[in-house]
Amino acid sequence: SFVSPVYPALALVADEGNIEAVFFAGLVLTHFLTFLGMLRVAMALGLCGRGAVAAFVLLLVPLNLLYGVSWVGRDGMLTDYFSHTELARAVALFVVAKLLRRRMLAAGLLAGIAFALNAFIGIWLLVPAACIAVWHVLRDDGQPDDNRRAMGGRLRDVVLGGVAFAIPALPVAVWIAVTLAGTDPGAPFDYPAFLRGYYPFHFFLDASPGFLIVQLGFAMLAGVLASFALARGRGASRLVLLALIGLFMAGVLAGMVASSRTVLNLHLLRVDGLIVFLAVCFVMCVVFEQVRAGSVIWLVAAAGAYIGLSQGEWWVSAAAMALLLAPSLFPALEAAQRRLPADLAMLGRVLPLAGFVLAAASAVASWDQRRHPLPPGPGGAPLDMALEGAHANPGDWIAVAEWARRETPPHSIFLLPPELSGFRARAQRRVWVGWKDGATAMWAPATWAEWNQRLADVRGLAGPEQALRYACAHHIDFVVLDLRPRRGEPAGHLNASPAPPAFHNRWFEVRRPSCG
Repeated sequence: SFVSPVYPALALVADEGNIEAVFFAGLVLTHFLTFLGMLRVAMALGLCGRGAVAAFVLLLVPLNLLYGVSWVGRDGMLTDYFSHTELARAVALFVVAKLLRRRMLAAGLLAGIAFALNAFIGIWLLVPAACIAVWHVLRDDGQPDDNRRAMGGRLRDVVLGGVAFAIPALPVAVWIAVTLAGTDPGAPFDYPAFLRGYYPFHFFLDASPGFLIVQLGFAMLAGVLASFALARGRGASRLVLLALIGLFMAGVLAGMVASSRTVLNLHLLRVDGLIVFLAVCFVMCVVFEQVRAGSVIWLVAAAGAYIGLSQGEWWVSAAAMALLLAPSLFPALEAAQRRLPADLAMLGRVLPLAGFVLAAASAVASWDQRRHPLPPGPGGAPLDMALEGAHANPGDWIAVAEWARRETPPHSIFLLPPELSGFRARAQRRVWVGWKDGATAMWAPATWAEWNQRLADVRGLAGPEQALRYACAHHIDFVVLDLRPRRGEPAGHLNASPAPPAFHNRWFEVRRPSCG
């Protein structure tokens, strides 16, 4: 019942032999489109010339704040796995680029594609698109008669954009409606409480630490200030960014008062990822404008803005954008800058270059840190995140799944540590319950009661002996015991068990329950 055409499309070409290559190709495509989308946004704001484009990309790629997940809404940004959501967000950047140029037909078509890939991102895009459409239609071009004729043409552009949106979006919207109509709602349950216990970050502002909320606030401020400092596209860029910030604030309000599954499933807090991408684009465009202008004070401010981006310190970038706006508020500053001696002006050309080199080097260093293994947990045991994924290090969890696929009957059911994922896909075996299975309640609420009960039961098992007894009571074929230490004590070894395990390695052990 999950609605996105991405995975049925991949199923047409993917098989057991090429699945990793197919998903890796999707990951590369997503990253390529994301950077290209950011470049198109920058070009819509006036970035031009081969040298400027090359420099923009070279300075953009190492920015560590573009990778991983967003600070508050935990939106996937440039992640290390393929996802239809990140692909849709890459398309959303192209939508923004078209909106900045007021190309309503192209923007509508691309927004419809984003909706088809991931419906809630397509719905987000309707807000800035509507704001730009109203501004596009109502702007004054001069004489009243000419303006009325032009308004009619602009209104036609908006209508055609709406039709273009519907072409890719409507089939998926119908698919969603049919799916929801055939979904068993099950017994009612407290949906906000479920989300808080399952994964609160997409929905509730108070789930994030205060300092990250403040950092996001500075990112929004830096983006808005940059939109005022831009030489081109000020009005459109400001309108788009403020529309998305308004959408984020609506998500904050929804998390406080809403209980509707439909409203909360819009994942409105996740729009912070798109806001950060656009804020980076806007700030970078201002940096390039100031470098091209060659003014010493503003060159130093521009270098500071990029250093703030490279270190993830948005308050530095916001302060630099405020400094660049100071002459419009205090004309004496601009006059004083013009009187600077020529040698100091030359120094101003050198300082930003040195700043860019140092900032890029530090950004590359911090980016490289993401390739290092995660630190171990208690007793040197690997954390869950280190064990998951196609290329986990160490590979003990992968070894359990590969053994299960190779050595157990296809109909076998496994009781696993519920916080670990990836077993079902690799082993091709059924799992009694897993943490991630709870996501099905978001679109198939009838699954919540059984998942919630099973998860509570399994998390309440006090040791391996209880786990084996529970497996017998529920006709579960195999129990996977987690041997990693918890608070200095081994968690999984059986006490004086007479039977050898079916499989074991350093961190896991598989037992077949002896049910008398």
